[in-house]
Amino acid sequence: MLKVLTAAQMREVDRLTTERYGIPSILLMENAAHAVARVITEKLGGSVKGKRILILCGPGNNGGDGAALARILWEQEADCFALLLGRVDATRGDARVNFEIEILRRISDSSDANSVTTNCLYLNESDEEASVIDELNSGRATDCVVDALFGTGLTRPLAGNFLKAVEDLTFRHRHLKQMLVVSVDLPSGMDADRNVLIGEAVCPDTTVT
Repeated sequence: MLKVLTAAQMREVDRLTTERYGIPSILLMENAAHAVARVITEKLGGSVKGKRILILCGPGNNGGDGAALARILWEQEADCFALLLGRVDATRGDARVNFEIEILRRISDSSDANSVTTNCLYLNESDEEASVIDELNSGRATDCVVDALFGTGLTRPLAGNFLKAVEDLTFRHRHLKQMLVVSVDLPSGMDADRNVLIGEAVCPDTTVT
């Protein structure tokens, strides 16, 4: 029988991994992002080069996974757009480190007049759900949307901009079957302990945990 951990037990596993075995927590985040990148690459035919990928990031560790994922996919020549629903200065810990890495990379790339890139990585901070609508409805088709809004820590229904973003994603996914939707850890809107929806939730094609 397969044993399933609760959200609290999973957090304890992460804590013990860091404290007992000396593995930095940010490395765990990096490993998680690489795992998601491998699945996306496989689902998109073995390469993400030139693929347009939108990563919806929340302010916590799930969003930090998304920021790390954006960098990894960008290095593989994907056209990545990471949208943080919130502000970097309101994030903390490892998630903030990854968001700040993306900001520094963006500044560095834009300041190098001699650099020539065929792909882009862009992190946008937004308190407005309209940014999600604009990105999904932009002229170029999106190959993949990554749900990195909330992971195992969500205990109440989505609300505000997060709810609207998920509703827009669900509507778009329903009408664009070719668009791959991937959730990180757990579909946002699901209770990790009870395995039930606690309101509107992302319905991904696959979940990487």
